[in-house]
Amino acid sequence: MVVILSDGYDSESSEVLGDALAKLKRRGCKIIWLNPLKGWQGYEPVAKGMAAALPHLDAFAAAATLADLASLERALERL
Repeated sequence: MVVILSDGYDSESSEVLGDALAKLKRRGCKIIWLNPLKGWQGYEPVAKGMAAALPHLDAFAAAATLADLASLERALERL
């Protein structure tokens, strides 16, 4: 299992990120992305890095508050 904590506004090429996540998936990894912006009203994952990552994720969750992190327990149980 790989857990990433990022807002998706990466400085590297989004293609590099997508390729790296695809490689992890082929190896059987579960990928969880925790985004501190996801809980904001009106948030849309439009950053190039975030958009490239989404197809490879097993879970995409908010990580802005302690309540967000506590709610991860249910998502992790499903994986």
